[in-house]
Amino acid sequence: MKLLIIDSDPMALKSLEMMLAEEKDITILGLVGDVIEALDLCHDNEPTGMLMAICTNNINGINLIKAYYPDVKIILSINFPANPDTEKQVLRLGADGYIEKTDDVVTMVKNLRKLMLKN
Repeated sequence: MKLLIIDSDPMALKSLEMMLAEEKDITILGLVGDVIEALDLCHDNEPTGMLMAICTNNINGINLIKAYYPDVKIILSINFPANPDTEKQVLRLGADGYIEKTDDVVTMVKNLRKLMLKN
């Protein structure tokens, strides 16, 4: 899978990159701070997914990405423990799923793969 990672926190970007760098089936196409930068990178690359922080400062960023790239999976990375309503809220926003930044690397990568393969 080819991923763009979107997060307004540079340390979070670097942490996610380091966690995913060892995975042979994951290629990080870029680390960006907002959706506009992500869209610019999409023109030159063909990501299969975007890992986006839920708190990224974008207005309706998910819908904007989906308007141009409807087949790209958008996975939100949340930095709080999920509750029973989290999945419904994430899907309502237009994302394809979420992972928790607080999970260990193995769990995070397993969940990311599962979401990227989900139809």
